[in-house]
Amino acid sequence: MVRRLSGERRVGHAGTLDPTATGVLPVCLGRGTRITEFLIDDTKTYQAQVELGVTTDTYDASGKVTQKRDSSRISQRQLEPALASFCGSIQQTPPMYSAVKYQGKRL
Repeated sequence: MVRRLSGERRVGHAGTLDPTATGVLPVCLGRGTRITEFLIDDTKTYQAQVELGVTTDTYDASGKVTQKRDSSRISQRQLEPALASFCGSIQQTPPMYSAVKYQGKRL
């Protein structure tokens, strides 16, 4: 669609957005496609809102709740080390419901 609307032959984007994500998806046109790799590798910041004690079949808010536990006794002191583990560079195994492809096919 962008190619048709812009009339540019070369069009590229810097990543993918989750269907429920909000934010900016940079689109590069023409010679600008040369900088796509720099946009992808740039620092990203994420914000999240979580509900403690809930598990879903898709590991996100869009899934069916499969388990619910009382989280009212979790203190801020207990929560802080867990939250700190999500800061900095982390490696995550993508869930089966992700946009990751294997051998050209979605999982």
